[in-house]
Amino acid sequence: MLRLATLAVLFAVLVATDHLRSALGTPSASVDVAAARKQIAFTHDSGDNLEIYVVDNRGKLRNLTRNPADDDTPSWSPDGRQIALTRETEEAFDIYVTNADGTGQRRLVRRGYDAVWSPTERRIAFGREDRGTIGEPGYDPGGLFVVNGDGTGLRRLTSDFFASHLAWSPDGRRIAYSGLEGISIVDAAGSGRARRVTSDAATNIAASWSSDGRRIVYERRVGFDSDIYVVNADGTGRRRLARNAYSPVWSPTGKQIAFGSNAGDPQIHTILADGSARRTLTTAGHEPAWSSDGRQIAFRSRRDGDLEIYVMNSDGSGPRRLTRLAGVDTGPRWRP
Repeated sequence: MLRLATLAVLFAVLVATDHLRSALGTPSASVDVAAARKQIAFTHDSGDNLEIYVVDNRGKLRNLTRNPADDDTPSWSPDGRQIALTRETEEAFDIYVTNADGTGQRRLVRRGYDAVWSPTERRIAFGREDRGTIGEPGYDPGGLFVVNGDGTGLRRLTSDFFASHLAWSPDGRRIAYSGLEGISIVDAAGSGRARRVTSDAATNIAASWSSDGRRIVYERRVGFDSDIYVVNADGTGRRRLARNAYSPVWSPTGKQIAFGSNAGDPQIHTILADGSARRTLTTAGHEPAWSSDGRQIAFRSRRDGDLEIYVMNSDGSGPRRLTRLAGVDTGPRWRP
């Protein structure tokens, strides 16, 4: 009887401990954190306006913005708690910041677009359009700027007209961007001039850094044709990886590059940086985006009608549709 009573007490203690852990969020908190990292921010175009949504790995949706203005280009803060976005009104493009649940929206900067959060600290890079008339007093050429996440510390890095497609290096010390004359890299601290990495008659955009920060993959467009190239960060060693290709994104591990192909039906492929081991992951897919652990790829597809957000494993297996919204979904971005 004593042994049974002892076991009963131990069982009661274990049950109570389990309830206590659940109440405190341990270990369930780790499950919640893992689930949060599976969230994807994207832009939804209903046909009337653009809104920022977040969808989790089970397809649960949340509209973050809900306003008459157009909201676009979501970018997660490095801790995953906030999202920077571009809001377009009839007057201008402005940079806003919102909490990940849609609360606490506030304007961070007037006259800005393509906001991208640093991967290592609470700074945001963005482009600014020119203002005024060239050659007249008061003309502002715009350029590339950085600002702290609280709106302080605004600083101009370049005066390049229409700096766009911004990409921070993995260590947060440099920013690659596309200008009218190619892709350039500038020190994020503003300690030097921008250095041109590509310079030709083509349109060079959509740079993505290797995990070691030594190379960049990008899309090169000539008319309606586009190829992807890789180049060292100092501008040397440029070579073409794939023809009829676009939207290249380096994996977090640095081993593979995912990209879209417009040769025939839209497809998503992976390839090594030396051009070998090309592999088709899925058909009817665009705009690949790696998860932070490199195990999944989000993409958009029209395979079921509207252009929706899908996710698949990094080897192309297990494709699943996440969104079911009437309209067009673009720009998937994983929560860090």
